[in-house]
Amino acid sequence: ASTSLKKKKSKTHKSHKVKDTDTPPLVSVSTFKKEKQSLKPLSQDEQSRLEKIIKKLLRKCLMKSLALLQLPLFN
Repeated sequence: ASTSLKKKKSKTHKSHKVKDTDTPPLVSVSTFKKEKQSLKPLSQDEQSRLEKIIKKLLRKCLMKSLALLQLPLFN
């Protein structure tokens, strides 16, 4: 009976560790929101330049994803 009690205690310690690891990302998200609010609005040129960069990156990611999806079909 004493060994089963020890096993139960170790399980509760593991669950506490999982809860601790969940906390830091929530803190970082709240600090990110604060930083985002303090930013000044972008000019039209800056916004269009960023949009082009984002579109380019998305296109690259999509092309890589499609290439990876098609690989198994040729085997």
